[in-house]
Order: sequence, then structure tokens, then C-alpha cells
Amino acid sequence: MTPRVIVCLLAGSLFLAGTADATFMDKRVRKGGFGIKGGLIGQTTVSVDNHHYNNRVAVSGGVFFELPLIHPLMLGISGDIYNISFQGLEDNEPFLDIGIGPKYLAVMEAAGIVLKPGFNLGFGYLGPVAPRKDSLGVTRYRIDATSYMTWRISTEALFLTRMRHAYLLELALVGTAFGGNADVDVTTNPVFLLRVGIMY
Repeated sequence: MTPRVIVCLLAGSLFLAGTADATFMDKRVRKGGFGIKGGLIGQTTVSVDNHHYNNRVAVSGGVFFELPLIHPLMLGISGDIYNISFQGLEDNEPFLDIGIGPKYLAVMEAAGIVLKPGFNLGFGYLGPVAPRKDSLGVTRYRIDATSYMTWRISTEALFLTRMRHAYLLELALVGTAFGGNADVDVTTNPVFLLRVGIMY
């Protein structure tokens, strides 16, 4: 076997391997899936009428589903929880957020990575904060339960493996368009979210 034949065979093998990888990646990312994420949400200022509170850095976790739309778009559906605590208010409350929005698939074949920038709108709910007893012994709250319209701009990096699962890294900017209850208006400044996860 001549060196020229060997070189041609090697080149052909590499080409076929690259084609197989590209096809493999394409099938993986286009079919959608589900997964979980966990990480941290940063500090921001929450304004309740004329009162301002700073939340502490908090733990965040969530589940998500992705459904194929017109390629290269996917529809993301997520349910997230943030363990919110406010400085000056000795209380921790889970903030629930259910959202939906499109994601764009940008496949980096050589690196085995898929970037997924996206935008999400959702509904958020925060339970009553800072319980206290009044003069009659009735439990009241500094801030009653509030609901929100939320938004999130994010980029996810999906690291594919040869197994069924893939690892991901998420960096997002989260905020509320408006929120409150019948008694108060609540606004928040945008806050960064950093999480890692696994997708199937």
C-alpha cells in the first residue's frame, strides 16, 4: 500500500468521522429534551412602594423542557425556584417562576458545543414575607404574597457527550416587568443568574 493511498484512506476516515459527529450533534439538539439546573442568583434591590430591600445571594434550582420549532428554533418551558431572603427581614421565601420562550441553536461542531441564546417571559409568585403578631395576636406580614410578570435573557452552553445526557452552563439576566398585589407595587432591578445542569 503506497503512502498516497494511506493518506487518502486517513483523510476519508476523518471526513466520515466528522460527518458522523455532525449528524449525531444535529439529531441530539433538534429533538429537544428535558433537564435540571442548579446554581446561584445574585443580589439586587427590591422596591416595595417607597421601601427598598436588598436580597442576599441565593440558591436557585429548576427543571426545563425543550420542544422543536422551526429549525434552528426551540421552545423552552421552565419552572424555577429561588430561595429569596431580604437583608433586614429575618425570613426566607421561595420565589416561584414559570416561563416560556424561544431559544436559538448555534452548533459548534468542532468543539462539540451548542450555544442556545434565548428569551423567556413568565409568571412569578412570592409568598408572604416577614410574619409578625399584631396587638391581638393575629399573624400579619410585612409584605403579603405578591405576583409578577417576569423576563429572562439567557445564553446556555450545551456540552454534548456520547451518552444520552449532556452538560450545560447557563448565564442569564433575570428581572420583573411589573408586580405586586392589591396593596403594593413591587419592582426589582435586573439580576444575574449562574447555573449548571444536565439535559437528557
